[in-house]
Amino acid sequence: ADSPPPLKDQLINFARSFTGWIKEGAPVVTPKEYMDRLTRCHVCPSYNKNKDRCNECGCTMVMKAKMKTSSCPLNKWYEIPEDGKK
Repeated sequence: ADSPPPLKDQLINFARSFTGWIKEGAPVVTPKEYMDRLTRCHVCPSYNKNKDRCNECGCTMVMKAKMKTSSCPLNKWYEIPEDGKK
């Protein structure tokens, strides 16, 4: 996508992500997983580097990438196992 979804859809996406994250106890990813997620975002054509937002969901990536319960709308993230092997 070349631009983020309408504001209403962004708010709905955020509310769903945030609510699920809080319900699970606000878990965060490891620093390695966080950097991996951001790296994948930064090379994605849907990433808006000027606003640090995903044009698919409209989320701010610096926040969303930390939330263990969140996922990439294009399925570009994956979980790094506890042993660190992919």
